[in-house]
Amino acid sequence: MISKPYIKSCVPSVKKIAFHLLYLLAVIHLDLCAQVKRVDAAAASRRRIPAKAALYSAVLPGLGQTYNRKYWKIPIVYALIGTSVYFIKDGNDKYRRLRDAFITRINGGDDEFKGILTPEQIARGADHYEEDKNLAILFTGIFYALNILDALVGAHLSVFDADENLFHLAPVLFHTPDKGVREMGIGLCLRF
Repeated sequence: MISKPYIKSCVPSVKKIAFHLLYLLAVIHLDLCAQVKRVDAAAASRRRIPAKAALYSAVLPGLGQTYNRKYWKIPIVYALIGTSVYFIKDGNDKYRRLRDAFITRINGGDDEFKGILTPEQIARGADHYEEDKNLAILFTGIFYALNILDALVGAHLSVFDADENLFHLAPVLFHTPDKGVREMGIGLCLRF
């Protein structure tokens, strides 16, 4: 028979087990907290205030994209709004030119389109260019609103980590049961 002192020395005490478990939990907790703080610090450096981004884009188109550090979007914003503004000016110039010619023709004077266009054609042309101008104004407003919306959504999504290695192309072997052979191909691999 084994003596009680020998058994007592082999079995660790409850206090020792509790101490080691608490120590292990504390180390794991501290390590997890350190990782969370590192992630939070990285997210905080990327965090943008959505209202501020929207306000910046409302004041000056493209400024919200600058605030969000999406510099590649700025030329797109200015190309869309600038093209629309160009069509507003062009449509307005052509409308005024035809309108003035129509008024001159109705009052019995000579205009630049005498012998080329009838008064009805001049009126239809003026109406056409006025509609084009109004459509360009509508598109300018839409592009301006999309600029603000893009800055707002970009600021909301700034805390999400969009890893550059989210997907990649890799060679893949396919087994086709009907042919009984393996075929080589390219697969798109996504990482989550």
